[in-house]
Amino acid sequence: MMMLGLEWWVCESGSLISGLRGEHALAVQTILNNFESLIYCTFPLGFCVASTIRIGQFLGANKAEGPISTSCVAIFTIVVFAIVNFVVIICTRFHIPRIFTSDPQVIQMAADGLIVIPCFLFADSLVAVCSGIIRGVGMQRTGAIVSMVCMYIIGGPTGLCLLMLTNLGVSGFWLGLCLGTGLESVVYIVIIKRIDWNEMCRKATKRTEIKFINRPPEQPDIVVKEEEARSLHEGDANLKACTPTTVCTRAAFILFCVSTVVAALVCRFKLDWKAHFPSYCLLNNGTILEINSSNVVQSSTYCHRILP
Repeated sequence: MMMLGLEWWVCESGSLISGLRGEHALAVQTILNNFESLIYCTFPLGFCVASTIRIGQFLGANKAEGPISTSCVAIFTIVVFAIVNFVVIICTRFHIPRIFTSDPQVIQMAADGLIVIPCFLFADSLVAVCSGIIRGVGMQRTGAIVSMVCMYIIGGPTGLCLLMLTNLGVSGFWLGLCLGTGLESVVYIVIIKRIDWNEMCRKATKRTEIKFINRPPEQPDIVVKEEEARSLHEGDANLKACTPTTVCTRAAFILFCVSTVVAALVCRFKLDWKAHFPSYCLLNNGTILEINSSNVVQSSTYCHRILP
């Protein structure tokens, strides 16, 4: 939990501090943070959890070759994903901010920040997979220490300094995080490279107190009754029958999630929300007028804007 929380918390610190640079900087940070979280949760985080489970199963089964192949496949796959992700974001960086806002200045600033986001996602994807491997091995304390040093002593302070003390603004904050996650990924890869998987299998066996006992020759064979055999066959048949149902259920759930996102995008770009939910001004005398009214334009300095 600490390994996951440390990275999330340092990213959220940028949202708290960027408001000091103005409303536009806060808007840009919100767009970049939400977009980065969306991409991270769809694929790298899933690979992180899958790597943890898979490596833990291999170690529990006392198979030292399994974690090696799993680590190589996971790292290679996430690198390919990060490269494709990098190209797509760079090519669409002026269109992505339009999903969140129509302010030209915010769109331009967010597009500039989206140059840095793919670099951060590349390093962060590697960190996600490598941290999953570290947790699967049972080295959570080591991973938490590495994350603390890289993100809270190097990456986070560097990003906040670039955010507040330079003209880079929000992009500077993400550059600092790129430095921290890049260093963290290198340290993780070195740690994984030096792991003795045979020793880890022995430790896993000791933790779970597994003892392999050979059956003595004089032990009688186990006789399975006809009713028990029939129930076992029926259980296997039910399991096989559940497989298509499970696939259909998960496919329907994925289709529902994708349809929800598509419907939200269509509503965002095709509907004129201002026509249905206009803004109003509350005048000092207590009168509420629509913001498009000529009376509001003349008295705009004496009213408080009310957004729907």
